[in-house]
Amino acid sequence: MRALVVTLAITTSACIPHSAKGRKIAKYSEGAAILTGIVMQFVANAGECMAPRPGTLGEECEDGKLDYIGLGLILAGLAGFAATTIVTPIDPPEPFVDPDGWVWAAPLSFCAAIWANNTHQAEAALQTYMRSLGATTTLNAEESLHAWLSRQPCVAIEESTDASRPLITFKVPQREQRWSVDVSTAPFVILLAN
Repeated sequence: MRALVVTLAITTSACIPHSAKGRKIAKYSEGAAILTGIVMQFVANAGECMAPRPGTLGEECEDGKLDYIGLGLILAGLAGFAATTIVTPIDPPEPFVDPDGWVWAAPLSFCAAIWANNTHQAEAALQTYMRSLGATTTLNAEESLHAWLSRQPCVAIEESTDASRPLITFKVPQREQRWSVDVSTAPFVILLAN
């Protein structure tokens, strides 16, 4: 019986961070362990002894192991579910491709995409932001992107030395990576790693 409990506790507390199917199976088995523990608790406590009445001999109630096994399964299931949920990786959402050729991505996904070196996702986020503003000329695009990038916590904008070329240069401070945004083809942008 102990071997069964130990095996169930190990299998329900296991988490598989790199396999979505494995995480799904782990969550189901952890839920099953919690439900089994609740049923065991119910069965163990269903035949509880009555409280002794004054003047009568008290019944001896034995403390069943089923009670502890049920509690162990509940705790193992909860710990396993928490571990599986905590180690689940959070990926930025994939960009949506419009039939007109536009690629849509949430502007808030820009920092996550830059941090992950996902140039396609970062370009899509910048293009979505520019299209939402209606910035279609080079001047409008440069001004709006410069203002927006200066508010992003993940990048630091560097001053441009060439005023004739519409480039916005920024770097990711923690990694010392430099990037340039070419807005000469507004509303499309080209993100270049330096």
